[in-house]
Amino acid sequence: MEYPWKVVGWEKTVSEKGTEGCRLYLEQPISGDADGEGVACGRVWFNPEHVKYTPQLGHQIIIITDDRNRNIVNRIIVVG
Repeated sequence: MEYPWKVVGWEKTVSEKGTEGCRLYLEQPISGDADGEGVACGRVWFNPEHVKYTPQLGHQIIIITDDRNRNIVNRIIVVG
């Protein structure tokens, strides 16, 4: 089961080859650490030409990656 990530920031990027992209900054609640609760942070890049998603602060999203290469984002699903 996939757990949703909360969008806490993003930035538009351009690679040295001229490829435009978008980098998302994410957080997800976790439990089980010494204090009982915590937050996992993450960052993911996607190409807006291939993944149709417009970032908004506070969106709850699930990120679907390629089966062979988990660094390639295939879909972003907004769940909240």
